[in-house]
Amino acid sequence: MLSLAIHLRAELRDAAVRAKALLKESEIRGLLGHAAGLASADLSEVGAEEVLDQMAAEERRIYERAMEREQQLFNLEGAVHELKQAATQLARVAEFLAERQRDDDKIRTRS
Repeated sequence: MLSLAIHLRAELRDAAVRAKALLKESEIRGLLGHAAGLASADLSEVGAEEVLDQMAAEERRIYERAMEREQQLFNLEGAVHELKQAATQLARVAEFLAERQRDDDKIRTRS
């Protein structure tokens, strides 16, 4: 049950992070376009280039952070998979031990 909850939470978080990253990227692209329009109208060429360079650098930083988060989510998915395997093994061992205990109890009651 815990592993299912973790898996579902990871899947939902993964989609939410991707959606946020795409929204931010879209916002930045819109701002870049707006800045380009303003730059051609109101700023000097040097000032416009500087603003556009800063905005492009910010877009790269956001993209890099999104990729880092994507890698972290990928790593988390691997950890969740390993936890699920471990939980399955623990359940098998617990069932085996419970069966063994029942067998031992039957032997004791016969004695």
